[in-house]
Amino acid sequence: MARGSASKVGRIRRCRHAFYYSDILNLQRTAQAIAPRRGNLIHDCLQTHYSGGDWTKPIMNLKLDLDKVFDEEREEWASLPQELYRVVRGYLLAYKTIDANIRTIATEVPFIINLPGGHTYTGYIDWIYEDLTTGGVWVADHKTVKTLPKETDLYMDLQTLMYYVATQEDNVLKALIGEKQVMGVVFNHIRTKAPREPQVLKNGGISKAACDTDIATYFETVRKNGLNPNDYAEMVDKLKGNVFFRRTRIPVNKKTIDIIKSEIKATLNDVDELKKLYDNFGNKCEPTFYRTPLKQRCDWDCEFRDLCYAELAGMSTDSILAERYEQRTTREMEEQNVE
Repeated sequence: MARGSASKVGRIRRCRHAFYYSDILNLQRTAQAIAPRRGNLIHDCLQTHYSGGDWTKPIMNLKLDLDKVFDEEREEWASLPQELYRVVRGYLLAYKTIDANIRTIATEVPFIINLPGGHTYTGYIDWIYEDLTTGGVWVADHKTVKTLPKETDLYMDLQTLMYYVATQEDNVLKALIGEKQVMGVVFNHIRTKAPREPQVLKNGGISKAACDTDIATYFETVRKNGLNPNDYAEMVDKLKGNVFFRRTRIPVNKKTIDIIKSEIKATLNDVDELKKLYDNFGNKCEPTFYRTPLKQRCDWDCEFRDLCYAELAGMSTDSILAERYEQRTTREMEEQNVE
């Protein structure tokens, strides 16, 4: 029976062809794409911060060899450390007051859920915290995005909703949380485009022109330059629409749990059947691993985008496979055994 991780289930539900490349052919890029690497580093910074450490360390420890990245991404890689600093710094400024009333219980917690049919589902919860103001425990997933999704779309994210299931069924998690009530899940969205510092004028003031920044970053710049925030009060309304960070709390009920568990079980049944099909028929069954064209998502973080486009264009993929891909030698963290 299938042992499914949050990543594997998400991959096959999003695009069977990406699953085919990754989990059937066991391919990976020779150089990691910048979008997932950026997301991983932001996760590392937040995990370090909420564990009581110095959030800048993952950035300071980042070693970049620009000779090993693809030409079209070199400029982005070169500016990555500065961008990461600005993103995480803006996030901490935005949530400074709210987080003063939050107690972290744990970060990066592994879990395992047993599902009907002999399947197991594994993953890691990014952040578990207690809200000291309203009471109750929340399980949070840090999500890096280009643009913030509609809140109604969040119910389509089975990975985060399964975090709640884990708190009810994984014995280690249950012991960790104790008698406290788990209220639901938190989607902790972080835009990967950092808020910009507003322009400092020649007269020493701060520009009140439109600027792609958030309220916290704007007024931090005001205070840093020794100015009175009251003189810039009208900027609050101007900047309200510029949202770079958003936490959305979703209470989870039994009906939701029953739906997502049954759908994940069905997905893992599909994994079993597809692997059996490939074992029996090899490349002849490749059309069964059909594509799900979502241009924005393909461009954003699919490591197989170039290979997929070349195939669709009728090109030979031999050179792309040789230059950009290799066989996986290690599985992703979420594929490892969770004890």
